[in-house]
Amino acid sequence: SIAVAQARTLAESTGAEYVLAGTLVDYMPGNVPRVTLALRVIDARTGQRAGSSFVTLRGEDFEGLLGLGRIENESELSELAVEKLLAGFAADGTPLVELDRPQARERRSPPDGGWGFCAENFDPRELTRIAILPLGSRSSDPDASAVFADMLGDAWYHASGVSVVESAELRSALVSMRVRSMEFVDRELLAEVGRAVGTRWFALGTVERFGEVTFVGNQRFPEVEATLQILDVQSGQIVAAAGVRRRGDFSQSLLGLGAVSNPHQLACHVARELVTALGG
Repeated sequence: SIAVAQARTLAESTGAEYVLAGTLVDYMPGNVPRVTLALRVIDARTGQRAGSSFVTLRGEDFEGLLGLGRIENESELSELAVEKLLAGFAADGTPLVELDRPQARERRSPPDGGWGFCAENFDPRELTRIAILPLGSRSSDPDASAVFADMLGDAWYHASGVSVVESAELRSALVSMRVRSMEFVDRELLAEVGRAVGTRWFALGTVERFGEVTFVGNQRFPEVEATLQILDVQSGQIVAAAGVRRRGDFSQSLLGLGAVSNPHQLACHVARELVTALGG
């Protein structure tokens, strides 16, 4: 990620209108290669996100009947991932900015099989910008909280036009206020952080499971579970919350089709479900 001041400095020194911030989330060569990439396009003039993409591929994703079509070359898979990642750019390299994405209009129902609520005085249309606080994690994956936060930011961007505070901008505000741990942040200090990054809304939550394997008979499936809340620092109230747990076979048909074996793909789905349930 990149802070607003850094984006503007780069723009002034290079003449660029946009700054790309990318992350290689996961890369594994071999006979069953996998790659996960994240990309954010930052408007250097405003520091706002002007494009967002999250791509996760595995060689086995392309396997058809009789095992044909599987990609066993990591270079080929990486090229496909980059091609998909850059699909949001015009031929001249300009990001295809969606200027009129619809905003959330109503409270949504809890995810199927999950839980959720929205306070009566919460109007999702008021949520135009949100900061995602560092998530807690009980997963065995040490990168679970950071990666899932990126997925949530991408989901919010695409779902309803909500402006997501870049993680670098949030870190910069916390450092300037000498906040070393979120454990010691109270409502007043968080409100001050909100004023610094331009929002009254904060997302906080926990990643319970992030791709841990579970067995159903003799089949292995990844599992993802997360909870998320929206805090209004003006009132100090949790105005919305949701939780969902998904296993890779949640959409599997009787013929075994539709199962998700890629844990990052499953996590992206969970992120979209949570954002939708919270009014995104």
